[in-house]
Amino acid sequence: MSWLGINCCSCARARKGPNDVVMRTMDENDGKLSNKADVNQNALTQESFDELHEALEIAELEQALARVSLFGSLNPSELTKVAKGMLRQEYLDGEYIYRQGWPAETFFVITTGSVQKVVESGDGSKPGIPISEPLGAGACFGQNALVGDANRRSCSMKAVGRTEVRSMSRKELYESIGDLKRVLQRSPRLYKKYEGFFNA
Repeated sequence: MSWLGINCCSCARARKGPNDVVMRTMDENDGKLSNKADVNQNALTQESFDELHEALEIAELEQALARVSLFGSLNPSELTKVAKGMLRQEYLDGEYIYRQGWPAETFFVITTGSVQKVVESGDGSKPGIPISEPLGAGACFGQNALVGDANRRSCSMKAVGRTEVRSMSRKELYESIGDLKRVLQRSPRLYKKYEGFFNA
């Protein structure tokens, strides 16, 4: 799950916590290092572990979104709303997330696996031509779909291996943070970059 090197199991030393106390002790008889755990009644449940896992993934989504220029004028609260509103989708190797020429309505963040950008022939009868290296976990694509109603996909995006993405449509984004045009107008530089999409 961790795209940015965050691993909740990567502590170099055991630390005492309110729910699970781990002590490293030396056995006096044979000198072997052993671990002893004293778990109380408030030990981490599966439900609370799942909540922690989801919180870490939301935090990583927020960091991925913060690197997208389109979201450069969002405040931290708005980034959190967008991250929490993104839907989870899974694709098998070779499945298309979208095809060239399809209406562009949705933005994506890769959480696991890879996605290959492909340019296809006019009628789609021939295999597409891969462009550049596949995008990996933490990468975003399709963001221009969020700023214009008349956009169509200029290429296809295909899963490489088993891949999971989070997605958000233009409608869902507007429901989450309001009118994106107004949000972008907070930054004249950003608005100028995307103004053409709104006027198309």
